[in-house]
Amino acid sequence: MSNCSRSIALVSVFKAVLVLLPSFQRTNAQVSFPFPLPETFINCSFETESHGFVATNVESTTVARDSHATVDGSYCLRITKIISGGRFGVQIPAKAFEAKKYRALAFDYNVVGSPRFELLLTVHGRKYAMAFSGARGATSPDHDGAPVIDVDGLPNAKFDGKWHTVLVDLLALLRRYTRESQVDEMILVEAGSAHGSKVPSTHAGKEVLYLDNFKISEAPHPTQQPQTIVVDDFEDPTKMKTGFFSNPGNTQSRLSSDDTPSSGVGDKAKSRGLKFDYDVTEPGSYTGFWSPVPMMDLSGYGSIQCRLRPESGSFPMMSISILSQDDSEAKALVAPYASPPDKDGWCTVQIPLGALRGKRGLSRTKYLTFSVTNERQCGKGSMIVDDIVINQSHGLRIADFECSEAWETAAFKQTVVIGPSALAFAVVDDTFETRDATNHVCQLSYGGSIGADAPNVSGKSRCYWECPLHAVDAREFAQLAFRIRGRKGGEMPRYYLRDGGMVFRVTGHDAPLSTEWSEVRIDLAECAKSGLDLSLLEGLQTAFEEPDQSGTVFIDDLRFEPSTDTAASLTGKNTNSTPAK
Repeated sequence: MSNCSRSIALVSVFKAVLVLLPSFQRTNAQVSFPFPLPETFINCSFETESHGFVATNVESTTVARDSHATVDGSYCLRITKIISGGRFGVQIPAKAFEAKKYRALAFDYNVVGSPRFELLLTVHGRKYAMAFSGARGATSPDHDGAPVIDVDGLPNAKFDGKWHTVLVDLLALLRRYTRESQVDEMILVEAGSAHGSKVPSTHAGKEVLYLDNFKISEAPHPTQQPQTIVVDDFEDPTKMKTGFFSNPGNTQSRLSSDDTPSSGVGDKAKSRGLKFDYDVTEPGSYTGFWSPVPMMDLSGYGSIQCRLRPESGSFPMMSISILSQDDSEAKALVAPYASPPDKDGWCTVQIPLGALRGKRGLSRTKYLTFSVTNERQCGKGSMIVDDIVINQSHGLRIADFECSEAWETAAFKQTVVIGPSALAFAVVDDTFETRDATNHVCQLSYGGSIGADAPNVSGKSRCYWECPLHAVDAREFAQLAFRIRGRKGGEMPRYYLRDGGMVFRVTGHDAPLSTEWSEVRIDLAECAKSGLDLSLLEGLQTAFEEPDQSGTVFIDDLRFEPSTDTAASLTGKNTNSTPAK
């Protein structure tokens, strides 16, 4: 096989986040992989030594080299559970390493008996358990009291007394739950024992895991991707890469290259953009356009940015999506992420990639599309699109609720009711006291028996609304801020931040609300000291938990406040962050 063929073969393996290669009957312990891996961090063949693999509990586990389990008599590692119950575990002798560089974990295995194993990774002080069985459970403490987060496992692992080979993309696995990537420790444990339970066994001494060719290596030929991917700026019509699609018979929709009324960018008075005329007034009709984004890995990027100018006035309920090579689709509405129009009618759109449902399929892209449909009542209109880019920034704005129709969709009405409580979400005009019908705000009305015993659930009756943060990397920001007020005053919400695996209470903001707007500013650095993973924030929860509560609160203008360094990079000069007015 040529080097090129080997590279193509290995790249194809990484198209999934976790890949279990087809099983095979092992015939030679020394030849497990049909292709070489690049630079290796550790490489354990067990031919002459155990490479530092040791039992974490010598009373329940033995670790020894063995030459009887292989066809050719070469050595592998035999790990045996010798007593029923107890905590089974094997320390893997890997010093701290950076998964951004060494992301390929590969090994051969053979399981005799019925044990189920987990690979326990310690990353940035937090433990992640990857089950061989592929099962995924809730976060729970291990026997040391530290939280363990169950991550996606190997869905097709086999326990049939035969040799099989596993190849795992560690970085892609971790990116689903955190953007931290330094692996400090790896331990192989029996499934369940990572969470502090002693796993009973009626086959002590007969449950054996054989390991061989345990390797942690670089990924094949990693490619440097640009800070910003320019999808299309539409300046040269002869080089325009965009294509058009619609339902059969839709002859009223079309694309064209046109001079934009004003670019609003730099000192260019005009530029060219893409004019999109659409007509989806007929039932079942749809139309849109696509631009190629071939074979890109977008897992390290933050947002899609573009400029849109609705020619027909109102902003349509347009969708944006990314199609992958396997034709899976990740989709989101555009309107919630569009700024108010400037003096020339241009809206700046910055859509977090985490907002695209199905966001975990963004490693092998094919197309980026914009579309309108009759189902979403987009009707007939015209829009100019310009400067579509994908960049690593997430943007500061989270939610202003100005596109009330989009914010009323199910993707944002994420209310949770536990026990005999009640909570209703709505986007309304800000007409209370201010009489400002041009501003839209989030309204949360809550009640029921909050604080009462909740049968069949953990804890007391409570409810909360979660504003999605779309897996934002908030390490560059200083604060998460928003405005809030009560309808009558005296309301007592609590706030929680959810990262890729856990939920943390935000302290210091428990004072009762008044009827006037007030600012809540959450210090993200202080939250990180409590264990919050700022590298991947999923949601901000506004909760109602105090007994005998009922009422209504209003929330508006959720945003991140930049740190001094971030603000300077955004403005191109040194500046101090100041409270928003």
